[in-house]
Amino acid sequence: RVMPLVNVLQGLDVSVLLQTRRGEGVVLQTPIYPPFLAAVKGSGRRVVESSLVRGAHRYEIDFDHLHAQLEPDTRLILLCNPHNPTGRAFEREELLALGELALEHDLIVVSDEIHADLAFPEHRHVPFATLGPELAERTITLTSATKSFNLAGLPCAFDIFGSDRVQQPFRELPPHALGHPGILD
Repeated sequence: RVMPLVNVLQGLDVSVLLQTRRGEGVVLQTPIYPPFLAAVKGSGRRVVESSLVRGAHRYEIDFDHLHAQLEPDTRLILLCNPHNPTGRAFEREELLALGELALEHDLIVVSDEIHADLAFPEHRHVPFATLGPELAERTITLTSATKSFNLAGLPCAFDIFGSDRVQQPFRELPPHALGHPGILD
């Protein structure tokens, strides 16, 4: 259940388009890399903003605020893990709590993990889809070697689908609707 893409941003855009409808909510944890906002606003979806809060030593998820922001038409969480621009490599317990919200509200999680290899040595990247089968089946993981190996000129990234259910809308796309990844695909 892997699909090549030209880049991770394309995966964000297409995931929002295929997994939600106009006007539905998409969770963003701000501050966030601007193309995340563009993926939601540019597709006519509604930004469900839950700002990370500055703790004593790092930015943290405000779960009470996030839970209060969720409405019945919220369908998707765009997760950036490790987070850009704060640099947070979220800990397993935080991701599990986010996963509980996803299960409770039946949310798809699109996890941009392009910075996974760039976590500082004292921190560990935890892939969202590894948190258990129930969470994996509602997760789309986006990744590429472009950040870790400074290959921004190489158009090649991947969607990794945790289940046939989240992959199905992508299978209905015409063969080259997602462009042509680079030769190393």
